[in-house]
Amino acid sequence: MGEKTNSKELEQLITSQIENEFEFQVPVIVLTQAELRQIVENNPFLSDSTKNPVFMHVTFLSSTPKHDTIDQLTAKNRRARSNFSY
Repeated sequence: MGEKTNSKELEQLITSQIENEFEFQVPVIVLTQAELRQIVENNPFLSDSTKNPVFMHVTFLSSTPKHDTIDQLTAKNRRARSNFSY
């Protein structure tokens, strides 16, 4: 829990610093090394030999989308998770 709190505090700090320095707001998402590792290791396309890993990507979302939004993403052949999508 402390790690998540620190991540949220760091997000706010970075967002504020960017706004102070450059005078515009940028959404910032801070993830731990463990979170990133889990996302990479659980990529559902890694085992698909028809997919070139060079072209694999993940999209990070600032919050978990509503259920109907996940349904829409899934319908478009995407693999949506809580706050990220492959």
